[in-house]
Amino acid sequence: MRIAFFGGAFDPPHTGHLAEARAVLQSGVAEKVWLVPSYVSPHKTESGMTPYRHRMAMAELLISGEQDMEVSAAEEDLQITPCYTVKVLTALQARYPEHQFLLLIGGDSLRDLHRWYCAGELAEKFEIWTYPRPGVDVSVESLAEVWPLETAEKLAKRCLSGVQSMAASSSLREELKAGRVPEGMLTAPVLDYIKKNNLYGGAVK
Repeated sequence: MRIAFFGGAFDPPHTGHLAEARAVLQSGVAEKVWLVPSYVSPHKTESGMTPYRHRMAMAELLISGEQDMEVSAAEEDLQITPCYTVKVLTALQARYPEHQFLLLIGGDSLRDLHRWYCAGELAEKFEIWTYPRPGVDVSVESLAEVWPLETAEKLAKRCLSGVQSMAASSSLREELKAGRVPEGMLTAPVLDYIKKNNLYGGAVK
């Protein structure tokens, strides 16, 4: 089975994440999508990130009723430190040799991918699929400025069509802290969870 590894803070998970996961499945690129919230130990409160248990719970609510999606605690289970993507994917591939793991990232992440830990190894060992971001150039020409041409061509051609996510969890958090809920950005179950648990400053009523 081809599984798309969709990692991130998911702080909070929003409808943009859902659209991106759906796009991968609809494209036929993967048969299943794993949403993998980044793990931060409960003792590392200085991270400023919403506690892991809440982000896991909200991700579960986001995909409730969706086919071929699941929330994975892979980063917590593997306990890899530092939790670099290439190390996590390599460990998952070794643990589940019957599956093929792909990486799903946004165009902004693809633009900066060459700065990631062991980026060359990551691009060589795993298929990397990208959902476009408005205003972010992920053309062969742009990528070839920082990658060998062959790698740039491979990365550029694995760009999903039909979805352009403008959503960003960082700006959404700021809106929630101000007591505002941007229309269409949160599913009702996720919004209810945020309210019940007084997340993001507890300003949303």
